[in-house]
Amino acid sequence: MRRLRGLLRLPRPARMAVGVALLVLGVLGLFLPVVQGLLFLAVGVAVLSVDVVWLARWRRRFAARLRRKARR
Repeated sequence: MRRLRGLLRLPRPARMAVGVALLVLGVLGLFLPVVQGLLFLAVGVAVLSVDVVWLARWRRRFAARLRRKARR
């Protein structure tokens, strides 16, 4: 999240537009071999989770699940 500070300073509509654009690129990247789909999806979720409450909750749960699996 620290690296996204520049994006977080943008006004909310601009952040939402950037986040949606990154999600669209991520979905396209899942089907196109040139674009890194999962990377764009992860960054898009990180940007949107600042403004979208349910997405922030999902991101926290997913991160906790990954931490639990990493401990095993």
